[in-house]
Amino acid sequence: MKKNFLLSFSILAICMLGFIQSNAQFSAIMKPRLVVNSPSSVAGVKNFSFSSSSTTGSWGRAIDSSWWNVELVKPSSFEACGTLGAGSLAGKWALVLRGNCEFGVKAKNCQDAGAKGVIIINQHPGEGPVGMGAGAVGNLVTIPVLMISYEDGMALNAAMGSGSGFVSLTAWGFGFAHDLTLVPNSVANAPYGAIPVTQLDGTDIANYRGYTGAFIANVGTSDETGLKIRNEVSFTPTGGSTSVVYTDSVVITDTLQPIDSMELNAFSPRSFKFNGALGRYDIKTTVVGDSADNNAADNSLSHSMEVTAQIFCKSRLNPTNGEPISNGGLRSGNTALAGIMWGPLMYINKGGYGAQEVKFTVSDGDTSKHDLTSLQFVGVFLFKWVDGNSDNIMEQSEMTLKSIAVKEFTTLDSNNDIFTAPFGNASTGEVGAPIVLDGSSWYWAGVSVPNTMFLGVDNNLSYFNRSNAAANFATNKVKDYWSPLFEGTSNEYNLITTDSLKMIPFGTLKRDAALIDSTPFLQTIGVPAVAFYTTVHPVSVKNVTATAENRINVYPNPAASDVNIDLALPQAAKNAQVQIVDAMGRVIYIEKLYNVQNTKVIFSAAKLAPGNYYAVVMYDGANSAFKQFSIVK
Repeated sequence: MKKNFLLSFSILAICMLGFIQSNAQFSAIMKPRLVVNSPSSVAGVKNFSFSSSSTTGSWGRAIDSSWWNVELVKPSSFEACGTLGAGSLAGKWALVLRGNCEFGVKAKNCQDAGAKGVIIINQHPGEGPVGMGAGAVGNLVTIPVLMISYEDGMALNAAMGSGSGFVSLTAWGFGFAHDLTLVPNSVANAPYGAIPVTQLDGTDIANYRGYTGAFIANVGTSDETGLKIRNEVSFTPTGGSTSVVYTDSVVITDTLQPIDSMELNAFSPRSFKFNGALGRYDIKTTVVGDSADNNAADNSLSHSMEVTAQIFCKSRLNPTNGEPISNGGLRSGNTALAGIMWGPLMYINKGGYGAQEVKFTVSDGDTSKHDLTSLQFVGVFLFKWVDGNSDNIMEQSEMTLKSIAVKEFTTLDSNNDIFTAPFGNASTGEVGAPIVLDGSSWYWAGVSVPNTMFLGVDNNLSYFNRSNAAANFATNKVKDYWSPLFEGTSNEYNLITTDSLKMIPFGTLKRDAALIDSTPFLQTIGVPAVAFYTTVHPVSVKNVTATAENRINVYPNPAASDVNIDLALPQAAKNAQVQIVDAMGRVIYIEKLYNVQNTKVIFSAAKLAPGNYYAVVMYDGANSAFKQFSIVK
């Protein structure tokens, strides 16, 4: 039976431009919004996480109301780890710094001082808002508890100085007559959060096009007319000054009614190209209407794309250290598998560059820091995909494993650290000369994560509307891929209720014709925080002796029942791990080995479907070797 992966591109048959949809689930699409009203220098919508939606267990007050222009102050102790003065925060919200005590303790101390809400600043730059565990006293907290990023928090802290600020929070609207807003996570993202400058040459590359637009919501109480989406793209070259390089706008002719109403088709048919220079692109999308907006602070959304020397990244990238930004984690709920493989699908425009390394993060969900040596190894599998029958579906026969990057964990490695895995050579299987990437080709960097572990994701991004704009609204339509994940049909996919890795609600199949609801949209929020490094310059790999060929032997091949895997490592390995991986990246089997050099692993393939598989060994340091074998029945 042929096995397929659905790819995340939108084949939604959305009705004509300007059609307005009203759906009772649109409030779920919107998600709660935090707006800084003042100081004016930092005003606007801020991304945040909140305790009552924590993956570690809800606590604190749900965002079940609206708070408008509430005073925000800093307690006498910025970390709020000790008792605060009685009544010192009465009727106000508290801005506190993460660190040195549990989230629940901070919130409870502020609540006891009279606070009506708490905003915690993450103390880790580049990490963004993260999930917050209740700890020992979180169950006693009855006020909302939010977290914002270090960057947003420190800018707000500096702007407030010794004074105060004002913030607003709502699950939908604030009761104004005229209040338009853009739906969070709904902009048509740039193709990457970061892309190597070597891949851009100023020409129109279909897989690197920029699209503009977003979903509009009317969260006011009156009809809105004369809607317009304005888009502005600016570029800041490294060491240079910012300039506007592209503008566009889309006019919506329909009337947008209030009460859970959204305009889902505010996308331009035009696209723009990225020029070949190091720097940063900032894409700003703004909505306006005929009436003056009573709350213009939430009328704009912005996102960026870094043009780097050597990094591909679908999530946002911290430009100061070249690491992917992770503010959450997802894992597979499929206990039938030993693990899941997930990561970005990247288009290589110009070949000749080497696959150098991958940066990523994993966690077991424990909120306390501890070493991950029990995990032993994580491999990042680099597959090349050639769509042989042009059906836009990844099939076993179209996938070729090119190399594996390996991270071996030590006692110094903790949850949510950013880890680096170097690629081995395709011929030797060991770290050395890099594999050379082909031009005009798709490569998939899938991180092999055991089903007990979370892979770090960037929850500030969704590629839903990039795919949507490219496939349905662009004049020159293309299928825009970002991250393969699920094997099967969309009907099978929707039956899986225990799998938190629900990022692909549609693939090549049309789903509910013209309907977008909260289920498919919200399932596409969260991008694997995986940064893929190429070499800065083209490389040439000399012929090398295929020594790794002798380090793993698989027989019989093809096999019908038991598969024998002989290992002959160059020296005794303190730690080693054998994996069986199918041609689509699903981890079927894992066996950990210790103090081993020459040994045999016997794997029963009786329950495996016919097809191609890989036997993989990872061992001391960052070494690996793999062999393909087949199962026949």
